[in-house]
Amino acid sequence: MVTDAELQEAYDIAKWGPTSMNIQPFRVVFLRSLEAKERLKPALKPGNVELSVDPSSPCRTR
Repeated sequence: MVTDAELQEAYDIAKWGPTSMNIQPFRVVFLRSLEAKERLKPALKPGNVELSVDPSSPCRTR
């Protein structure tokens, strides 16, 4: 499990990263429960739904 301190550290590092012409907003959502992931599902693109709700992996990438 990822700790609050680890999430804060990752956020603090990532927020300084470049974006497209430095004008893209940086939006992050940390989900800690399967219920929260289920609530997010309707907002996801179909190809990301399976990856996002896999309980065995808190963070998956393609």
